[in-house]
Amino acid sequence: MTGADPDFSGVARDSLLNASRQLWQLVLGVLISVLLARGLGADGRGLLALSLLVPSILVTVMSMGVGPATVYGVSRGGQDIQEIVRNNTALSVWLGLVSFGIGLAIILAAGDRLLPGVPTAYLVISLALVPINLQINYLTAVHQGLQDFARLNLAQVVGQLVLLVCVVALVWLRPGGVPGAIASQIIAQCATMITALVLLGSQVELRRSLTVAVSRDYLRSTLGYGARAHLANVVGFLNYRADMFLLNMLAGPGVVGVYTIAVSLAERLWIASTSISAVVFPKIAALEGAESARRRLTPVVARHMLWGNLVMAAGAALAAGWLVSVLYSAEFADSAVALRLLLPGIALLGTARVLYSDLAGRGRPGINSVIASLALLVNIGLNLVLIPRNAIVGVSVATTVSYSLLAALTAVAYVRIAGAPWRELVVPTSADAARLARLARGVLDRRWRDDG
Repeated sequence: MTGADPDFSGVARDSLLNASRQLWQLVLGVLISVLLARGLGADGRGLLALSLLVPSILVTVMSMGVGPATVYGVSRGGQDIQEIVRNNTALSVWLGLVSFGIGLAIILAAGDRLLPGVPTAYLVISLALVPINLQINYLTAVHQGLQDFARLNLAQVVGQLVLLVCVVALVWLRPGGVPGAIASQIIAQCATMITALVLLGSQVELRRSLTVAVSRDYLRSTLGYGARAHLANVVGFLNYRADMFLLNMLAGPGVVGVYTIAVSLAERLWIASTSISAVVFPKIAALEGAESARRRLTPVVARHMLWGNLVMAAGAALAAGWLVSVLYSAEFADSAVALRLLLPGIALLGTARVLYSDLAGRGRPGINSVIASLALLVNIGLNLVLIPRNAIVGVSVATTVSYSLLAALTAVAYVRIAGAPWRELVVPTSADAARLARLARGVLDRRWRDDG
């Protein structure tokens, strides 16, 4: 390696570009969230969140780890991109059909018990998202593996723009209630899927990619890594969303609607960690055999992420009451309380996602599965104890404790596997200040050149 911190410079550049594009998604996401909350009210917003939870769980459970395996395989090189896209497209079709059938059977047999208060029709309509979202996950994994974040984010921004237009049309101009909001999601995800496929046109022949035939060799090699990563993704998702199931059962959709707003705002702080971890995963995988480069890269990124997250969380906590009252109305006042309680866990988990990506990039996703499982058990146990006492406070405390535990255990695992001292993950150095200064100068110089 040559130059000063070449690994960090590359990750910083890619992460900044990734984050700058995702800022548009942040703005659009908040605007859509406000429109849905004001258009549907607390009860309607809760019903929408619960309806969309079903396809989200099915996609996570039935994805079989193909997305992470694709990122891992593409970033390491040596695989034909055409064959990857062709097989991923076919897999999404078959898994989508199977998932749809399983979801329909569960909803018809036990939907009223699993999600009391949510109309069966809403749940059935939302199942259309399952095959669409599987296709999106598999296609965008190719973009991530290629480290082509410009096209990856473009597909997502197009989807959000379409969602904004649909929400205005189907929830506001022609009030369609929760069904209109679900239809908006389906149309927007179709737009994302089509855009992601078209943007791969420079890498593959699209006509050869539209098939339902899956190679057995590809399936075997993909599931070899994917199965190990899959459990971590499933358990991690349940850790993020089990609270909504339990909150609905114990307190009802209206409280879920209020809590959903807090979660939506809190998770906007993950824009930086999402951008950076998306860069770190393929970068670490591509550095196989270069342990010194890995060891130089991840601790620097992690401690920048830690302190950046803590600063942003502190600012969000101070602004929580104003944000909720101005954007969402008094009906969602308790969302500010939940937001403040969620922020510590959100900040710590955002940092841990960098370490999680490092472990996955090393081919060790099974460790993440064990850690996520322990955190999920703690999450469920605390929710069952705390929600009956005070629904909003209880669910928020349970979530932030489980997130913090997940972050701490991930840090322990990373330190032991990578052999990195704890201080490298936590304590800022004088070199960090110099890096940030160089990065700021680079951004300003580029902006001035663009303006000139």
